[in-house]
Amino acid sequence: MSNEGYSVRIATDCDKDSVVELLRRSFVTEEPLNSQAPAPMDPSELYSLKFLGSGLSLVAAAGDGSVAGVCINTEGTPALYADRSRTKQTSTNPHTRKVLTLLDEAEEAVGVWGRYGVDRFFDVRILAVRRSARGQGLGKALVRRSLQIARERGYQLVHMECTGFYSARIAEQLGMECVFRIAYAEYKGDDGNPVFDVPAPHTELKLFLLKL
Repeated sequence: MSNEGYSVRIATDCDKDSVVELLRRSFVTEEPLNSQAPAPMDPSELYSLKFLGSGLSLVAAAGDGSVAGVCINTEGTPALYADRSRTKQTSTNPHTRKVLTLLDEAEEAVGVWGRYGVDRFFDVRILAVRRSARGQGLGKALVRRSLQIARERGYQLVHMECTGFYSARIAEQLGMECVFRIAYAEYKGDDGNPVFDVPAPHTELKLFLLKL
């Protein structure tokens, strides 16, 4: 599959170094919640990175073979999300704990497992496109292809947490349903102040689902 000179294909573990470098230059510093961290995280330590070679993730390669975009996907299960909660409890990074607490609260509010009667879903976890490749629909192409893979693999539900404006717009354009949203200005800590001071246009967390 190609999009404006880029080729979208299944990611493998051999792409890890290139993906880590892409995440270092874009996702780590520009993803709305990551941008609030006191110091940039090491992208090689991202929890979702271990799913890169799962056979569900995608990369967009430029003509020279470099990775211009990535969509890290996996199979979401109750056990996987319980593992993410344990990561929150054991993390020594205060910012990571804050982010995971927000995401856990969103998941608890939706109650996907009981509400939809599924024991797994196709999980779109990380979407990132390098600056020079933006504005060409590459992010949308990656998510669209992800939805096709979900259908091909027999998933009944697609799940996507969107912390920023642009990923949420892609989810909406592709027909996903927003089942939870909270404005960052309204998500406050014990001191009564917003936990995250996220700049516009990234004003809220949205959780999207798509029944297949």
